[in-house]
Amino acid sequence: MAIHSAQSKANRLRSARIMAGLSRKEMENFGIPENTLRMWEHPRDQSSGLTEKGASRIVNALKEKNILCTVDWLLRGVGDGPKTYQEINDQIIEPLQNFLEVPAVDWGEEEIILKEIETFCRVNPDPAILRVNDNSMAPYINSGDYVGGNKKYGNEIINFIGVICVIELSDHVQICRRLDKGKKGLDTYTLSCINPMASIESPVLYDVPVCSVAQVIWIRKTELESTNQSYEYQNAKNNYSQKKSINLV
Repeated sequence: MAIHSAQSKANRLRSARIMAGLSRKEMENFGIPENTLRMWEHPRDQSSGLTEKGASRIVNALKEKNILCTVDWLLRGVGDGPKTYQEINDQIIEPLQNFLEVPAVDWGEEEIILKEIETFCRVNPDPAILRVNDNSMAPYINSGDYVGGNKKYGNEIINFIGVICVIELSDHVQICRRLDKGKKGLDTYTLSCINPMASIESPVLYDVPVCSVAQVIWIRKTELESTNQSYEYQNAKNNYSQKKSINLV
């Protein structure tokens, strides 16, 4: 059975509702009519079943019962299934407790970063991690920084226009850029850098198809590289200002 099929969505929805201990009648308290819920859980032939808007309403209802669930999982089976907040806290606290019980280790910075990435991936439903290798998003994100977010697909991508994201291209290459609207239709996007002095070949990529986007919600800077990049950015900025002044004379 396809994970995007109406019946697959219905099975995931029903299991999440039961986990929360809610009857269909009780779901009406969260603005979801019993008849609508029944149609989502028992879709007819040719029906698409649970909708994007409906999934968002389900997610909000589950939150009221201390159950964390994502739209991606309900609609596409992507990421972890529903969990209680206690389970999520245990996932975070237990590794930290184990860490505190371990004798002190003089880890290098790379080892520390890897531990942070491991934790980020453990507690986020569909993580995207990227080590940035250019200065296109300076001064906010510099070459050598690590960035992360949660992947979004399909119709959800349009919600992140104007946002700095980790973007997965159609060839599965990942880059960090600001997501803007494309000119050729809804399925393509313009990917822009925000650094006017960026030393890259193509500061703006036009009408690019993308597989997924992940809003950057985590940035891990490296101490030495962060200092060097700030210095380099200021130098580039000064040079850029000088060139503009020369052109105006």
